[in-house]
Amino acid sequence: MSYSAEDVAELKMLCPEAAEGMEGSTPVLVLPSLVLPAGCVPPVVDALLWLAARDGYPSRLYLSQRVVKPGAQPNWNSDIRILERNWHAYSWNLNRTNLRPMQMIAEHLRGLQ
Repeated sequence: MSYSAEDVAELKMLCPEAAEGMEGSTPVLVLPSLVLPAGCVPPVVDALLWLAARDGYPSRLYLSQRVVKPGAQPNWNSDIRILERNWHAYSWNLNRTNLRPMQMIAEHLRGLQ
């Protein structure tokens, strides 16, 4: 999966400091201060969108902290180090793979609603 300059510009509307990164040969999108769905604790975290298939998932949204939300019990199943930081991900499989990065983020965040 790759992304375009338009994808990054769109992400900057969500996270003004969104940036491109590379982990080895895999492109990633770094999303500082991503606002999470209402009721999440903490309400804002740094995030990293792994665009390629990994660990049986078509993409992964990693968060800098495990998030708690009353009524939602995400299955936190991944603790990993990427770009010299520790990240966490919950089990959430996207049903479609032909999404723009912004759409991927929205789909991943459904796991916290």
